[in-house]
Amino acid sequence: MSGPVAHGTPWFQRVRYVTAPLRSPFVPIRVVTGRTREGGPCSILVVDDGAPLKLLLAGMLAEQAEAVSLGRFSILSVPALLRREGPNHDLVLARIPQILAERDYHSAFLRLPWIVDMWVRADEVARRRQRGRGTVASAYARWRQQGFVAVQRREPADLDRFDETMYQPFANARFGEAASTLDRATMRRALERGTIVWVEQDGRPVAAQLLERCGSTLHTISVGTCLDPAAAQATGVLTALKVAASDLALETGFEWIDFGGCMPWLTDGVLQNKRQWGAELVHRGGLHRGVLASWGRWTSAAAAFLAMAPICRHGAATFAVTTSTPRGNQAAERLGFTGIDRLLVVDEAAGGTGAGATPGIERVAPGSSSEILAQAGLRTGGHPAPDSMGSAQSVPG
Repeated sequence: MSGPVAHGTPWFQRVRYVTAPLRSPFVPIRVVTGRTREGGPCSILVVDDGAPLKLLLAGMLAEQAEAVSLGRFSILSVPALLRREGPNHDLVLARIPQILAERDYHSAFLRLPWIVDMWVRADEVARRRQRGRGTVASAYARWRQQGFVAVQRREPADLDRFDETMYQPFANARFGEAASTLDRATMRRALERGTIVWVEQDGRPVAAQLLERCGSTLHTISVGTCLDPAAAQATGVLTALKVAASDLALETGFEWIDFGGCMPWLTDGVLQNKRQWGAELVHRGGLHRGVLASWGRWTSAAAAFLAMAPICRHGAATFAVTTSTPRGNQAAERLGFTGIDRLLVVDEAAGGTGAGATPGIERVAPGSSSEILAQAGLRTGGHPAPDSMGSAQSVPG
């Protein structure tokens, strides 16, 4: 077993990969129109749904965007539909089964994994805590100030309670109709190799996480809180879960802590927070779907998409693409970190392909998705390797 049981056995992962088109043979397609957060008009053709697509659009667009359904289409007919309709829109975003992405979609598409994980060495957390400043030290100070206590409970009834009062409410509050949660049977298998850590305040559980032990790594499988989003933010209960997981890993001798999944773009707030704990990017094994993105000309929609700094995996290469003014407070040059091989910065001042002053950073001129990939030497004209969207586990270190 190469990873946590919650992610599936290798046999199950392969079956899910092969049968993904059969399990969702028809997908909804819609056109989203509106303005980007910078005010530019846009028309986006969206295939299928899911949390990453929902959050991508929310990050790119102003709130008054409108969606018009085109109906449901056979997943096998989508490539021809995109060739026909794609040029009429500023951007195409599609959730596609990986097996079809490898067969039917040409190299003009950026390929985003459906989710990415963030792992940190346990001794790195200890080092940052001892330093007495920064995100980790502040998290431990807040733990003490809030009077949090970590308690392990792992009976079957505890799993039911966790699912019903913490995990499901939290996922639904965060993702709404796009929420995709683990089933109880999967979590039960994970619990057989792990535990549930409850964070309590004044004797009352306020947050919890299901952790699974696998080799030298303590994996975060699912998290949740019974607090509403505003109260959770004010009390810092989600940060407290990282403190509790880190303490358990350090006490029991784990080398790595898997802080769990993040959206596949560098400006994701959850990813940025985990990065501040010293975590690095790791590709999750067994992903059977991913996000494809393409555009035929440089528009405000393409700029808004790349301002999110999407993480891409083409064959063995992991890279991110952003603009010179990415979403959030960080400069483009500071977005890269361990696990990202290359960072492409689309800059109107760039005259063409060229490495930046910082190793691993390249500036390219604006253009279509195909032109940007070609400038970086990433447009091979062939299909990606079977693990290009995460079908193989990548382990740091």
